[in-house]
Amino acid sequence: MTVFSDDPSLSAKPCRRFTPAVIAFASLFSPLTFAQEDSSDDDIFELDEFIVRPVQASLVEAQEVKKSAAPFVDAIVAQDIGKLPDNTVADALQRVPGIQVTRGSGEVTSVLIRGLPNLATTLNGEEIFTGTGRGVTLSDLPADLISSVNVYKSRTADQVEGGIAGLIDVRLRNPFDFDGSKTAGTLRLIHGEDSGDTSWVGSLMNSNRWELDGGGQLGVLVAASRQDIKYQDQTIYNFEWGNRPATNSDGDPLVYPFNSGPIVHRGDRQRNAFNLNIQYAPKENVEFYTNWLYTGYRNQYQNYFFVGLPFTGAVDSFEPYPGTDDVPAVLETSNHFLITSTQAYDDKTDGYNGVFGVRTTNGDTTFSSEFIYNYNKFTNQNLIMDIAKGGIPEVRMTFHPNFDASYPGSDISDPAGYGLWGLFDNNGFAEGESTVWRADVTRLFGTQFFNKLSAGVRWSEREVGSRQSDRADVAPADGRGVTAVSSIDGLGATSPDNSSGLDISLENWYTPSADFLYNNADQVRSLFGLPPGLAPFNPAVAFDDTETTYAAYVQAGYGMDLGEMPLDGQIGVRVVKTELSLRGYDDGVPIDSSSDETEVLPVLNGKLQLTPTTYLRGSFGRSITRPEFSDLNPVVNLSGPTTTGGGTGTGSGGNPNLGNVESDNYDLSLERYYSDNSFFSIAGFHREISGYVFTDTEVETVDGEQYAVTRPRNTGSGSLSGVEFGVQHFFEAVDGLGIQANYTIIDGETYDPVADETLDLANVSENSYNLILVFERNKFSTRLAYNWRDAYIEDFNNVDAPGGPGGTVVVDATDRFDFSASYAFNENMTLSLDVTNLFKEGRQDYFDAVGSPYPRDARMYDRTVELGFRFRF
Repeated sequence: MTVFSDDPSLSAKPCRRFTPAVIAFASLFSPLTFAQEDSSDDDIFELDEFIVRPVQASLVEAQEVKKSAAPFVDAIVAQDIGKLPDNTVADALQRVPGIQVTRGSGEVTSVLIRGLPNLATTLNGEEIFTGTGRGVTLSDLPADLISSVNVYKSRTADQVEGGIAGLIDVRLRNPFDFDGSKTAGTLRLIHGEDSGDTSWVGSLMNSNRWELDGGGQLGVLVAASRQDIKYQDQTIYNFEWGNRPATNSDGDPLVYPFNSGPIVHRGDRQRNAFNLNIQYAPKENVEFYTNWLYTGYRNQYQNYFFVGLPFTGAVDSFEPYPGTDDVPAVLETSNHFLITSTQAYDDKTDGYNGVFGVRTTNGDTTFSSEFIYNYNKFTNQNLIMDIAKGGIPEVRMTFHPNFDASYPGSDISDPAGYGLWGLFDNNGFAEGESTVWRADVTRLFGTQFFNKLSAGVRWSEREVGSRQSDRADVAPADGRGVTAVSSIDGLGATSPDNSSGLDISLENWYTPSADFLYNNADQVRSLFGLPPGLAPFNPAVAFDDTETTYAAYVQAGYGMDLGEMPLDGQIGVRVVKTELSLRGYDDGVPIDSSSDETEVLPVLNGKLQLTPTTYLRGSFGRSITRPEFSDLNPVVNLSGPTTTGGGTGTGSGGNPNLGNVESDNYDLSLERYYSDNSFFSIAGFHREISGYVFTDTEVETVDGEQYAVTRPRNTGSGSLSGVEFGVQHFFEAVDGLGIQANYTIIDGETYDPVADETLDLANVSENSYNLILVFERNKFSTRLAYNWRDAYIEDFNNVDAPGGPGGTVVVDATDRFDFSASYAFNENMTLSLDVTNLFKEGRQDYFDAVGSPYPRDARMYDRTVELGFRFRF
């Protein structure tokens, strides 16, 4: 049967064509526990008559992908994901060289390549997205259904354009990956230390492959996954530092937050996924296939806020932060006023991805064509209720280094004195739909210099739309603070415990019940004089976009010898025209604008084999990132001064004048593969970036009122440079012991023409590294993974910074340990134990600089223990 792939080393099928050296490598291992006839088994596969251990097998495959590919690629194969304590693709990616992540809600929430968020995501080589976003939320893709994940740090001309940082391609399993029938499943029980609940993750896959009369083949794969995760995080925060009426002994105003307090974040998140994959090859050189993927996301989560308002009390005394005389580290007040708040959210996402394709081979020519359909809709509802209590006789608040508060003589968990204060009631949706057709042809030319020529065309149409309500800070029908919360049966409750990991004495407080908000929404609305039902959408904050792209590419593979050193690679160009139509509102006035832009994206990849084990790899290419659809929306959402939001009106909006971000990319690496499971590499990279987008806050006047409005905008010229070191080594002296390590150094900056200054790139950590110890012998396998990330800038011109817009939010260095172990009872059953966030680490951020007198948030993430069971037959 012909293997259909433009690049066999990166195909969806597991890499099975290994050299004799790899087979020899397999023979070096001690006797293994069992044999397996299926050469594509997820836990152990055969190389001819030799069997490689599970974890090492996955690392051999990932190393083979990295070595054989023309562009710069790091890969994770299915076993690599399954053997780490990872539930989603986003979680698994955190250990790839050059990948930096942020966390929250019990998982990785964002993935960056070399510090940049501007990456493209594809599923089996084609675009996939969430809502109105450019890419898919990688945490929505369960790791159990994945065959491999390839992280491209340099590009090829045949890949979908977009993403100056790179591209992450997620590959699903195919029925032709297996010989005959295969059934496999997983079940993991997950206990969260802070949530106090037991969650579960499960998956089931069945694949079969039949020989048909007449010589054809048919394969059908059905897979499903379910995640039901209960999680809890904690935060302590300081909001809007500024000058207050109280003064020091010199008469200078004291600088302290408008409000401070802890937050407990709890949630119950479900993810469902279903995959149907059919391959039909009526004869050796023809294949028809269809692949359908459904992903469903449900997340009911709550934020329980304690809102201490130190400016409302009379200052009795303070202890200054060292080195200052006007910034209290500790503040004591009397006759204090406070607010507690419960935010009840209900988010849902449904995504549908369907592909129908054909591939044919006629001699040295392969033709393929695909029709792809994507639909994704995200809906959100939230009900937020504030209650308040005054006359607190004595309060001691600590702002630095971490927040704490004590209320001598007061019981803030006592319902007495709490009255209704304010309500936020909103809902909306964002949806996207795309239709894509593409056709590609490849011809091989034997041993000539240009040994392979590929060309293709692609057409896509993407429609997106968003609708939102804007009901905010509604006063109770009887007035603020008049109606006692305790007079409404079931409305009040005690907050979840907040003591874990943050060393805070304020553990619980009286607050609205989230269950009451979910189950009695119309009764809650009536208390605030609102009609039953969801808040109506505000048409002035709606937008609709239609984007049509036309792309064509040509790419040649080349090969030659420089003396005795083989040189091969790719040279090509991709041309893409983008037509965009935007319909929305600007200051309440409907707008309907259109634009079109054509980009020429050249690419050159080369790999020179200096010795049988040493490679020099280089790449040049141009890439673009298109603006997010929501960032193009000119509507400004305004929030006036509120009792919980501070004394400044705020707003956020888009910018219809945003242009593409463009980048010229240069990569060079030296790689030595000194055995079939060990290598060392050093790679340098440089990006010349134009038009990088970041958010900026400036004061704008709307209807005679001033608001600090945050908008995205393009900057001028900038650059990103860095070096990546990587090593993978298995020790001969200790059978089964190995190490993976990588270290990345990055420096990035961009020119801000408005401020006329050069700024560091946001989200870029100067240093980051991963260290993973692997031990595998007989039936036992274990890993210990450490991840560390240096401090980085999260935001410029933050409205909550000291003195208002102009401050910078800096996140301190973060680290984390994860542990994984498994034991194979036999060839069909494996038991696993995983511990995530082993030493219970969180994060701390500040305004202006790490360790400054102005801390913002300290966050603590949960530690989980997972017990799992895998089977296959």
